Amino acid sequence: MATGCLKKCKCGKYYQFFIPKQRQEDISGMSKDERRELDFSEKMDGELEGLEIFARIFDAKFVDVGNLEAFQCPCGRVFDIDALINEPQRTTSVVIPKKEAL
Repeated sequence: MATGCLKKCKCGKYYQFFIPKQRQEDISGMSKDERRELDFSEKMDGELEGLEIFARIFDAKFVDVGNLEAFQCPCGRVFDIDALINEPQRTTSVVIPKKEAL
């Protein structure tokens, strides 16, 4: 299941950050290559679409943090991606049917 983190900026804008498995070091028993394959599988299965739908519900901007070190809101606030990944958080799951089931 794709991992997302919804954050509200101090200016009031919402951001839905997609955190790829390859950036998550704490997935026990999986090599970086296995995590990368899992990311690819999630994208092919349409799981990122679920996060994008979730973002639209909250009028949030969807941001893939795969290659980002930081993300800056137009108001100037900088979100540190490593801190975001390592921050304990509540998770929200959005289940979207696989494309072939539609």
